[in-house]
Amino acid sequence: MPFPDEVLINGQTQATFTGDLGKTYMFRISNVGLSTSLNFRIQGHKMKLVEVEGSHVIQNLYDSLDVHVGQSITILVTLDQPPKDYYIVASTRFTKTVLTATAVLHYANSNAPVSGPVPAAPANGFDWSMEQARTYRWNLTSNAARPNPQGSFHYGTITPTKTIVLANSTPLINGKLRYAVNGVSYINPDTPLKLAD
Repeated sequence: MPFPDEVLINGQTQATFTGDLGKTYMFRISNVGLSTSLNFRIQGHKMKLVEVEGSHVIQNLYDSLDVHVGQSITILVTLDQPPKDYYIVASTRFTKTVLTATAVLHYANSNAPVSGPVPAAPANGFDWSMEQARTYRWNLTSNAARPNPQGSFHYGTITPTKTIVLANSTPLINGKLRYAVNGVSYINPDTPLKLAD
């Protein structure tokens, strides 16, 4: 595959995210690229990782996070620094040529522009990224089953009102063997699923 032309944040080359001092904001970061991992960081701010690929994780703080091809993560960022503008940076990892995209985290009611150098990505490459990935741990209690006060967990006493039957098959479609459920085979959507996410 050819090397990408550029890295975008929020689908743009110039983006600004505005927030209030003392508040916490959630960012969902998806690497929708096809060939390069990205490192994501926000100048002067810690990022609390709360979700990886839709699963809640033990909440740890990070200065930067590697987001690999097709991966999605969710972070919480508290605006707890002196009010001004800060860089939001995404740059390619493990490539000879590093592509970098910047956006701005703007504190409301601040007139101080972004200053200082763009924060650099970690230098240790593969080892650093692997060590970071090893710190991700599922939070097995965050989505655990809860007691149901209505008592509907007594499944033997519930009268079914609707039955759904799933029947798989292997029809020939356009001369090719396909798999189907209830006579419907999968078709790729016009918009890639990660981009729709």
